[in-house]
Amino acid sequence: MRVIGFTAGNHCSADPGESLLRSGADDIVENYDDLAAAIERFARPH
Repeated sequence: MRVIGFTAGNHCSADPGESLLRSGADDIVENYDDLAAAIERFARPH
């Protein structure tokens, strides 16, 4: 399973993206505008 780390919430700590990557996220998205593109990239066969 591929995982997108989404860090747009105002409850997120100072640098949640790095923590999510260390925990296994394949990609980090910081806002809703980029989320659809990230999902589309993941839908393509790799």
